[in-house]
Amino acid sequence: MAPSDSDYKLSHEQLIKACKVMLHKVNCLDLKNVGERDAMEERIEEKFRTVDSANRSLLEEQCQLIHSVHADFEQFLKKYNKKDNEVNMKITKLSEVGHKTLDNLDEVKESIEKVATIITCLLEFDSIA
Repeated sequence: MAPSDSDYKLSHEQLIKACKVMLHKVNCLDLKNVGERDAMEERIEEKFRTVDSANRSLLEEQCQLIHSVHADFEQFLKKYNKKDNEVNMKITKLSEVGHKTLDNLDEVKESIEKVATIITCLLEFDSIA
């Protein structure tokens, strides 16, 4: 500011009044800013509550879906295990039948071999006589 400026000619009382006016204006702006900041905080908190509520409801839906899928999966496993046990029992029974059949085939094979040996001996005996 240049020394020729008219503000240099203000008296002490006028400077105090000017400072008071500026301080009052700063105080009013500060009060206005505080009010606006409080209103902004309330809007932010309201939006946060809205978002939080929406997130909680989505989370609850997801939990219910997971529980539903888990229950369905448990039912599937029980059903599958039951069928698996039935299949295993059938396989065991078929395996036993197969072993018995093979044992019977071995006995039949031995009998056939004995009969074949007897027939061979008879043929040899017949050809000698």
